Amino acid sequence: MQRSLVERALWQEFWIVQQERLLAAGDSATDVGRMTQAANSLLGLYRTLGIERRQKDVTTLASYIASKASA
Repeated sequence: MQRSLVERALWQEFWIVQQERLLAAGDSATDVGRMTQAANSLLGLYRTLGIERRQKDVTTLASYIASKASA
């Protein structure tokens, strides 16, 4: 089942990239609504597969400078 979902996600990604290229080339027939639906569908596939956005632990500039000053 996971393999099937991965295959669907790959095809969805491929289609979206093709549409983006057409849009960038000035193709006025590109359906932006359909692209948005495809992107949302792809996000759903990723979530089903367990791929989620994760927040990175980011050091603030102040703490970075303080760590360099103490080193």
